[in-house]
Amino acid sequence: MVVKIFTRPTCPKCPPAKTLAEKLKKQGIKVKMFNLDEVEGLTEGTLYGIMGTPTILIVDDKDKEIVSWRGQTPTEAEIKKYL
Repeated sequence: MVVKIFTRPTCPKCPPAKTLAEKLKKQGIKVKMFNLDEVEGLTEGTLYGIMGTPTILIVDDKDKEIVSWRGQTPTEAEIKKYL
């Protein structure tokens, strides 16, 4: 399982998502960050139909989406329910 977090530098709701990413990484959870203003982030975001930020996905080992939070940042507890 991987937590994928999509943000933009100008997004006012994104700082909590970035903080969550750092907390999860410190706990050994695999997290991938994507900036939608960069080619790699936009390409990855297109695969999942990302239309806004922050968007947080949990995907399985085959990149199949398990759960998503779009336009909001979940709590650590909410994330851990799916890992």
